[in-house]
Amino acid sequence: MLTSLFHVIKICIVKLNFSKCNDFAIRVVFFLLILALWQSMQECLAQKSKNSPKYNKILVLAKVQQPDIEKTFENAMVAALKDKGYTAVPSYNTFTGNDIENTARLVAKADSLKIDALLAFTLVNIETKIINTPQVNANIGVPVSFGFFSVYVGTSVPLGGGPIEEKTVHLKAGFYYDRNSTEPSWNMDLSDNLGDGTDALIYNFTRKIVKSLFKQKIL
Repeated sequence: MLTSLFHVIKICIVKLNFSKCNDFAIRVVFFLLILALWQSMQECLAQKSKNSPKYNKILVLAKVQQPDIEKTFENAMVAALKDKGYTAVPSYNTFTGNDIENTARLVAKADSLKIDALLAFTLVNIETKIINTPQVNANIGVPVSFGFFSVYVGTSVPLGGGPIEEKTVHLKAGFYYDRNSTEPSWNMDLSDNLGDGTDALIYNFTRKIVKSLFKQKIL
């Protein structure tokens, strides 16, 4: 659009007789130049708006007991979000136990870090299948309080166990950006087999989550 407009200006300059200081010609070209600059600014602003993230900073939280798996999961999700242009931080090195125990302190710290969204993973259950043995499920509950910070209050479930034949992990992911609500703005149920190891499981979950967040226009 902008290139075409400058082409029109060039034609006007050639056709109009500037040697006679045609006042009308000068006004026409001046108007076209202003219009071209305005359109250029609008295009730049539109492109900047399109590329700008919707959130200042996203906190990533994995509700898993083992610290090493928690770090791996959160770091993988943070990296995936950063690849898409979003600023994200893991919870394991952002909030301490003292922060989590005090809701006011937790919210104050989140504000100081300009955190305005939360992506949380909650382990719903681990389905273990052993030959001639019933399934074993480990369930957790999350209380409803303090907006999306309430996900910190629930208990964590270990992602591991004794000798098994097959183990399927069921995970619920939620994205929160309304602090006045305990309901996620987006959620997703995921299930995958742990047979290929924890790293493969985390990779698969992370890939599916990012794809869904963009498909649903949350990001």
